[in-house]
Amino acid sequence: MARKTWRQNLRVMDALSIEQGDRTLDVGCGHGRSLTELASRAATGRIVGVGPSELMVEIAARRNWAHVEADRVSVVLASMESLPFPDDSFDKVLCVHVL
Repeated sequence: MARKTWRQNLRVMDALSIEQGDRTLDVGCGHGRSLTELASRAATGRIVGVGPSELMVEIAARRNWAHVEADRVSVVLASMESLPFPDDSFDKVLCVHVL
């Protein structure tokens, strides 16, 4: 499924016009492939992925371990109904193939 939906993810990222310093949230980040792409587009920004599945959060963190170690990407276990971030924490937000 991830291969079939990747082009749609890229279209959403293009539409968001991610800039170098953007703080970007990926709600429902799944296995974390989008986090890798977001980190490359926002090279001086901050990327956070959120997911409700402990397994998928672990996979996403492992997939992006270099960015996580560099403190550029975080992966958080949380539900979409109760995001653990203050208002105005992000410049851009995406949520693709979640509902």
